[in-house]
Amino acid sequence: MREARPADRDSGAFVGTCGFLGIEREHKRMEIGYDPAPAFWGRGLMPEAVHAALGFGFGPLGANKIEARVDPGNAASIRLMDKLGFVREGLLRQHEYEKGRYVDLAAYSMLKSEYERVNTSRIQL
Repeated sequence: MREARPADRDSGAFVGTCGFLGIEREHKRMEIGYDPAPAFWGRGLMPEAVHAALGFGFGPLGANKIEARVDPGNAASIRLMDKLGFVREGLLRQHEYEKGRYVDLAAYSMLKSEYERVNTSRIQL
């Protein structure tokens, strides 16, 4: 997994993680994951971190598709996906086993061509 550990510009405090997992070089596809520290929830820091990671994924890492899996009940993550221009592909039913139960995940993705188009016209962090 390639991961960044973003820090608050003012205090230098750790604000969470953002990185790639499941890198499939043959298919030029990978999954992005992010996890803000609870003290920084709702402060709007993840759009900047995820946007920077997307640039790295589509740039030096050479991805054609970057996927994200989101808890369908996590409104903040869904807003982040929408803001950055990800497309919802569907629902992965009972996809992971967490805390003694199976949970669904919403599948999102962005293609390199979409990133290039959106990056030059719409994303405003």
